[in-house]
Amino acid sequence: MNKRRKEILLKNVFVALVSLTLLMGTAGIARAVSVTFGDTSTYWSGWQSPDSADNSKDTIGIPDFTGGSAEINSDSALQKLTFNYEADYSYQLQWWYVLTPGDLFIDVDADNEWDYLIDLNGSKNGGNYNLYSVSIPLDSGSYVMSGRDNTGNWRGWEIRDNHPIGYTPSDDPVGSVYFSGWITPGDTNPVSSYFDFGSNSSLFLGNEFTIGWMVNCANDVVYETMNNPFTNPVPEPSTILLISAGLAGLAIYGRWIKNIF
Repeated sequence: MNKRRKEILLKNVFVALVSLTLLMGTAGIARAVSVTFGDTSTYWSGWQSPDSADNSKDTIGIPDFTGGSAEINSDSALQKLTFNYEADYSYQLQWWYVLTPGDLFIDVDADNEWDYLIDLNGSKNGGNYNLYSVSIPLDSGSYVMSGRDNTGNWRGWEIRDNHPIGYTPSDDPVGSVYFSGWITPGDTNPVSSYFDFGSNSSLFLGNEFTIGWMVNCANDVVYETMNNPFTNPVPEPSTILLISAGLAGLAIYGRWIKNIF
């Protein structure tokens, strides 16, 4: 083989290997990822109940939030939040009808200040609900509160005393979010409700973000902080393996050149 042909062959092989390595490096990167969360908090940080007995109970009566997932696209925009919950069927028959969902709160940078609010107005129905850009300190005194055991509308009911369940915004909404509706668990548990922000969501997340949700009696409260996988990436094992294979190919290519010349 003459020198010119060798040069062309080596150039083509090199380009092919580099392209393969780049493809391998991006093969494991999805356009959107789902981050799961549990239910690790009994109340929002700093919002212990005046009734100390409440503070040791993750769930008082029903429902029991078990966790869920946050779907985030590669632009770090939140696309969907799913919440899983369940209830003992015997409880559901008697009590479930008095429960309504509270408002959904989102802190995009985990700085103890809510940045977005989905105002459900206590509705159980599926549909589009207003999204507000807000600035609500976690310790704000302006929340709508859950109330107290055996007081007013809660006479005869056990609830988590004086916990935030909503907020009344004063500014105009910045958009809308689809809520799937509040589902009554029956013989099948758990069930799920979700908030769909849309594939073109402009709700962008920082390195960490926090979500807060509950029911109108605050019987179980979700307060979870998660990492944004696109700003705190952890390479998947398959991605690492593919990149390693590509690099190994380049190393073999280098030794091959040496042997030829």
